[in-house]
Amino acid sequence: MVAGWLVGVAVMAACRPPAPVLVDPRPTANPMPSADAIAQTQAAKDGRQGAVRVAYCIDTDGIAQDVRVIEPFESEFDALAVTTVEGWRFEPATRDGLAYETCTNVRIELRPPS
Repeated sequence: MVAGWLVGVAVMAACRPPAPVLVDPRPTANPMPSADAIAQTQAAKDGRQGAVRVAYCIDTDGIAQDVRVIEPFESEFDALAVTTVEGWRFEPATRDGLAYETCTNVRIELRPPS
């Protein structure tokens, strides 16, 4: 009886489907804010530096969607970061060759010009 059970377990293990092949999204057009756009923010004019964290999802067409600030810095710079990420494009993530939506976040820094 025990031997039959062990054979059953071996057969069950052999019947598992293969693990899916996952490919992360790849950026195709992801420019950061221009130096001129950053210089126009009040934070830059005041000589402050900091960062904003922006969350977003990449849809099946590779377009950044649902872009939102999750760690603000300064409202003007936060808005610039959101606008920047909204323009980003990717090759979407795939699972077994089929595109699927994935979500992530990015930290965008404001540093004074050197």
